[in-house]
Amino acid sequence: MPNKSGRFAAAIGGILTAAILCIAGSGVVRAEDRLLGMVEPVKAKKPYRIVYSSADMNADFFLALAYGVIDEAQQAGVLVVRVLSAGGYGKVAEQVAQLEELNTLKPDAVIIVSDGFNPESCCRDT
Repeated sequence: MPNKSGRFAAAIGGILTAAILCIAGSGVVRAEDRLLGMVEPVKAKKPYRIVYSSADMNADFFLALAYGVIDEAQQAGVLVVRVLSAGGYGKVAEQVAQLEELNTLKPDAVIIVSDGFNPESCCRDT
C-alpha cells in the first residue's frame, strides 16, 4: 500500500486530471491546439537523449507520467533512450542501481520520479 506521500501525489494527480478534463470538455479542441493553447510547442535545439526512472509504474498515475514524458519528448524531437521502474514503493536500492545503469548510457538528462522522499525526516519543525 502506498505511503502517505504516495497517496497525496495520487490525489493531486486525480485533481489535476479532473481539472484538465473539465477544461477539455468546455470546447472543441483541434489537433494543432497544443495543450489547449496554454503552452507553446517546444522544439529541442539539438537531438537530446534522455532517460526516465520511476519508483513505481504499477499505479496509473505514474504510468501516465511516463507516457506524458515520452509523448512530449517525441513532439520536441528528443529521444527517450530508456524508461525504467524500480517496481514499487520502498525500493530505493533498486532505483539507485537503475540510475547507475542509466548513467552508462551517457544521457543528456535524467528524469527521476523517486520514492525516496520522506517528509517526516526532512521537514520537521526545529
